[in-house]
Amino acid sequence: MPRPKAALLLLTPAVVIAIIALLLPLIPQPMSYHQFADQRAWLGIPNFGDVASNLPFALVGIWGLIFLLRPSTQNRFADPR
Repeated sequence: MPRPKAALLLLTPAVVIAIIALLLPLIPQPMSYHQFADQRAWLGIPNFGDVASNLPFALVGIWGLIFLLRPSTQNRFADPR
């Protein structure tokens, strides 16, 4: 399948779904949704447990960026694509 046709095949459903989503009425969200699991503040940070649980994800993301952006003469991956 040619690339332009493949791209069109992927983009058309995405555009149709986006248009349908914009035309549908808003979905009401209960106020209890905003009552997160950990509501305690620590070190002046509200919902500290929820905020701190994202720290490992941020560290792994930074580690991955450093891995990809550092200069290297060898391939970083087995398949260079």
